[in-house]
Amino acid sequence: MDFVRELKIKFGVQKIVEKYLKSHEKNHRKIQAHACRMYLHENLELLEFSEEDAERFASILASDSDRLLELNSIQTYKSLASVDRYMLLRYMQEFQNDYMIMYYGNDIIWSYDFSHNGLRFSGDVHHSNVFPIEYKTEGVYKFPYFREHFSNANDTCPICCDEFEENSFVLKLSCGHIFHPDCLENWFVEKQNCPFCRKKVTLYQVFSYDCKSMSLEDGSMNVEIQMRSVPNTME
Repeated sequence: MDFVRELKIKFGVQKIVEKYLKSHEKNHRKIQAHACRMYLHENLELLEFSEEDAERFASILASDSDRLLELNSIQTYKSLASVDRYMLLRYMQEFQNDYMIMYYGNDIIWSYDFSHNGLRFSGDVHHSNVFPIEYKTEGVYKFPYFREHFSNANDTCPICCDEFEENSFVLKLSCGHIFHPDCLENWFVEKQNCPFCRKKVTLYQVFSYDCKSMSLEDGSMNVEIQMRSVPNTME
């Protein structure tokens, strides 16, 4: 095999992985939102949510924390008692995590066929993902703040030292400590632990892969990729 072809194969494999990871991230968000919709649709009558409210609620909860305040603009959510708002987010996130564990219970197979640098590549990416199992118990949860539901937690954000406002939103870690979303996410830019007790937090997936490539009779490449993702706590 000549040097130029080897380089084309190397860069082609990198492109395959890049394409898959983009697809995975997009699909991951969709699955999260789908799980939220499933939970809400199963409880529409009880919650008195409209289909439109359910769709919007699911979209917000599956997004980044900077959209949490938008939940208060959904009148059916806002009209719930504080305990019901708290429990709704708790049960929905638990359901979402269980659904993610079930979805990734078997390897995800992603087939591809494309050309890069004049060389055609085809094959499958086999992805084994154990991240959801760890995230369920060691991840970050979103909650509306009502003092009565956080009697055993800290009254102020350990990062900025400001008190939490009733009906604002907080992020809760598995150690039980709570924080303002902006404060905690800024902390996570450089750290991967609880700012208060320093317990390591499951935040993101770490990917690794191996591949086997084979030249086909038509000159194209068949590349089979075995990908694995684990939580940052297992690096």
